[in-house]
Amino acid sequence: MSESDWSLIDQLTYNKANLIGENSKTRQLHKFARLYKTQKTASITKGTVINLSGQILDDGLISLLQKGLNYAITPHNVHIEEVITGVERAVHALPVESAEEGL
Repeated sequence: MSESDWSLIDQLTYNKANLIGENSKTRQLHKFARLYKTQKTASITKGTVINLSGQILDDGLISLLQKGLNYAITPHNVHIEEVITGVERAVHALPVESAEEGL
């Protein structure tokens, strides 16, 4: 085969592969658009409470659940001695290099 024949075969193969790829892409985009239209989207925003338990929730409980998992009750009294001893205990447990980095 001559070089021009190989070039022609290469060009035809490349064009066919591109055509198959484009057809596949178009078919998938149409399928996605059709599926997207049929799905019902539920917009759940931050603070939305979905009750799966079947129990009736009062307003106080709903308010607490809306705060999310990062909610923590603030203590009325902070025991400074306990905080200091806890920090000192943690620092003594660290390796010397790590403890000195905090200074």
